[in-house]
Amino acid sequence: MNLNDIKREDVLAGKCWLMDAATQGDANPKVSEAIGFAPSDIGLFSAVVKIADGSEHLSVVVKSFPAGGDDIDIFILTKFGWMNIHQDGFMRAMGKYSHELFPFDYFLANPWKGGRQPEPDKASAHSKIFRDTAVRIRQVPAPPKK
Repeated sequence: MNLNDIKREDVLAGKCWLMDAATQGDANPKVSEAIGFAPSDIGLFSAVVKIADGSEHLSVVVKSFPAGGDDIDIFILTKFGWMNIHQDGFMRAMGKYSHELFPFDYFLANPWKGGRQPEPDKASAHSKIFRDTAVRIRQVPAPPKK
């Protein structure tokens, strides 16, 4: 499957995916559902984004375990599909509205720590914030597909 095949309901359920490293730079990379990660994996994690204007949105955060578990990309679900905020042209497209988007915070459904052996981060407050925010997002109808 590809990134754009990930459904709103899958993110709300807190699922995780493995990204095919060969398609990492693509706008619609190949992914497969995962429940665990190895030090060589690139993972996608269900998340919510709280934007500066107060709005809340579904997202997936890309973590590179070869880079120590650092977050390297963030995709936000829009009516046009998943958009990578780090993609060339995203900020230019935001133009005068970028101050309403940034800064923002994101919270992972299932946070993981990087290192020699990646593991779930059970001490993180992300999961609770994700669940609380997901309840509010579930109450908002999904945007129509274009």
